[in-house]
Amino acid sequence: MYINYQRPYNVQIEVTTKCNAMCPLCPRVDVDNDTRLSPDMPYNKDLELDVFKNFIDQSSPQLVEYIPMYGDPLANDKFLSMIEYSHHYNYKIHTNASLRSTDYFKELAKFSPYDGDSYVSFSIDGLEDTNHIYRRGTSWSKIISNAEAFIKAGGHAPVSYTHLRAHETGRNLVCRLLLE
Repeated sequence: MYINYQRPYNVQIEVTTKCNAMCPLCPRVDVDNDTRLSPDMPYNKDLELDVFKNFIDQSSPQLVEYIPMYGDPLANDKFLSMIEYSHHYNYKIHTNASLRSTDYFKELAKFSPYDGDSYVSFSIDGLEDTNHIYRRGTSWSKIISNAEAFIKAGGHAPVSYTHLRAHETGRNLVCRLLLE
């Protein structure tokens, strides 16, 4: 096995600080009042496409992970262009999936082959009656529609699930729903 120590295996990249959700444990949310954004955050900032391309070209990683630490990657209007540019590397995308349309997710699926290591992780935290407890500001029906559109279009999609006490009775139902 040959390991190239000159280039990183994995890079994690934040492509935006925009998000439609107000998840209580998110660093974007004010610690003292989880109904408002933290005053210490720079909001509504996107990584520019040319800066992204330059970073990818220089780092040439084996895996690109789009993390939603301060924003949902799909909130960046250039995100599909970023994926198109870098899709020959394996990637992981984490999203609350309640942004964008089913057509957008079908387009995204073109760059997520099921037989590869690339995938989109849908953050689902309960069923219709509990998902909003943690994923505030998201739409359950939109998340499910987008996930179905993505998977039916051939996308690879594991699910990220935050275990909360409110979910204990629904956990098995969520797993069953996603396997159907």
